[in-house]
Amino acid sequence: MKDSKTRLLEVALKLFATKGLDGVSTREIAQKAQVNISAITYYFGGKAELYTAVLEYIKITLQADAAAIIKELDYSRKLKNMSAAEARIIFQRVYEEILNAAFKPKNIYMSMILAKESVNPSKAAVKVFTAKTTPLTVEIMKLVSKITGLSQNSVKAAVITETLLNKAMVFGRDKTRILFNLGIKDYDEKTISLIKQIVLEQADLILNYYTKEKK
Repeated sequence: MKDSKTRLLEVALKLFATKGLDGVSTREIAQKAQVNISAITYYFGGKAELYTAVLEYIKITLQADAAAIIKELDYSRKLKNMSAAEARIIFQRVYEEILNAAFKPKNIYMSMILAKESVNPSKAAVKVFTAKTTPLTVEIMKLVSKITGLSQNSVKAAVITETLLNKAMVFGRDKTRILFNLGIKDYDEKTISLIKQIVLEQADLILNYYTKEKK
């Protein structure tokens, strides 16, 4: 069984994502985590501090996931001499990994919190997150540049990269709204497979368009 602090973080993540900071009490978090309510004070100080800790947890988890994807593929050193076709193959593998990660239950809750914070950032989020570009975004931008022939430092390459990442994450981030529009209670394997197929096809279309435009 996980330790009390980890259980509190994981339960708080889910509740803050689905109910918001003001919609959940420390008592409910403690009950769902099966710990004494005093554990929140002991480990974090209070609800506001627990929320900040959840944001830190999100940041660390996403950074670790990104690092794992980058390390597994280990292509950065070879990218300079890589052909556009080879870069496209690597991109597809990286993008599929991002899509797979986006549908993990824990990551969906993280995306939901980040979506709310992107619209109306809390003081805690401003403190935890910076405007610095994430390592994974940088790696995707390198691949986009290699595939399309655009300069890695160009605004167009940056916008294409952000568009591709947004498409990969939107179905987790906006899960509640999308499920409502689809008229279903949750994603099943068939729906997830269809979403991945369509998003991958859209990514190909975007890259193909800007590759041809450059030529």
